[in-house]
Amino acid sequence: MVAALILCFLFGGLGIHNFYLGQTSKGIWHLVLAVLTIIPVLGWIVLAFHICLVIAQFIMIATSTGSYGKALRGIR
Repeated sequence: MVAALILCFLFGGLGIHNFYLGQTSKGIWHLVLAVLTIIPVLGWIVLAFHICLVIAQFIMIATSTGSYGKALRGIR
């Protein structure tokens, strides 16, 4: 759990924590959102959404809730 939290904190925008937990599709979506932030006008909206998403996932990992609870049980 600690490794997933550290990865989420440091590289949450790239979805590295999702790849670590075996949730590849979520990790790919994070990469897509990271690429979309390059677009000038749309980028700010995507960036705000992406930051909120990473914060929510950090809290879910810390509390072992949702799909992260299942993924973390597989790692322990």
